Amino acid sequence: MFLSKLDIRNINRMKRQNLQNFEFHFRSCVISSKIINFLHNFKAYKLLLYSDFDKEVCLDDVFSFCVAHKKETYYPKVLGGEINFYKIEKKTDFSVGYYGILEPKICNENTKLMINNSFTYIIFVPGVAFDIFRNRVGFGKGYYDKFLSSIFFRKNIVRENFFVIGVCYEFQFFKDETLNLLKSDYDFPMDLIITDKNIYC
Repeated sequence: MFLSKLDIRNINRMKRQNLQNFEFHFRSCVISSKIINFLHNFKAYKLLLYSDFDKEVCLDDVFSFCVAHKKETYYPKVLGGEINFYKIEKKTDFSVGYYGILEPKICNENTKLMINNSFTYIIFVPGVAFDIFRNRVGFGKGYYDKFLSSIFFRKNIVRENFFVIGVCYEFQFFKDETLNLLKSDYDFPMDLIITDKNIYC
């Protein structure tokens, strides 16, 4: 059966919205534990997280880990149809923003993420669906595709310094090899995908 991206968005958003609160928190905790274990493989890195919305996987435990271990952590803010990332050091650095999502409160040149080849950047990307080829379907606004394009299409960027990691529940992951969610040159596949059941790489 053919499924359009719109079909996939509607089906998976409904499944996600139907999660009971205890299940939402439990699955988020399991995924966060896997992420924290993964982070132990790195020494110097900058972490790009997101504020969960519409029962996306909650990564608050990952943020707490980063604060405790003094790791630089950045969150997205929607500005002019695009997202930029700004440093967050504590929960009071957030304010309610686009669609009621928590966003960085202080957004200036001192807090804005600056990309160079001196660090490892670990980017966690939410999604409505992912496939076995590590492709992603988001909400349809293209925020993360634009952001990743702005990095990877630059000259002199070392791609190996970036780990782009999809985050979702297992039921959002499509294992059908006949389904390929990649549709344009601006859709970037993930380097790996972490769910509550598996890590796909």
